[in-house]
Amino acid sequence: MAQSEFVSRVDVAIDGKPIEDMKNFKILKRTPRKMVELMKKTGFVKKTVRHTFSLDYVAPVENPIDFEGMENIPVAVAAQGGKTINYLDAFVIEVGDETFDGENESVQTILFGASGREIV
Repeated sequence: MAQSEFVSRVDVAIDGKPIEDMKNFKILKRTPRKMVELMKKTGFVKKTVRHTFSLDYVAPVENPIDFEGMENIPVAVAAQGGKTINYLDAFVIEVGDETFDGENESVQTILFGASGREIV
């Protein structure tokens, strides 16, 4: 039986600049269909797919990234030994609260949206 390969690392670049201070990256679910109640059964309709992802950012003491004004930017997510996902015209939806654990760094979750995506 062949040994499976797993993605152990992803590299994220926002507007061509690599993000070094990242803790987690999460591709959020996409729902291409919606369930609708019909007279005697349940049906499904297509809906516009929204591309969203989040990034847990560890802000450095000097020169942290200002995410709040980001819009219409390209975001590339390259998986180690795997595919690259290019998010088109990405924008920031929400800049989350900073979380402090008292021992390590402070972490802030940034929620992004994008008008489209392509996998290469």
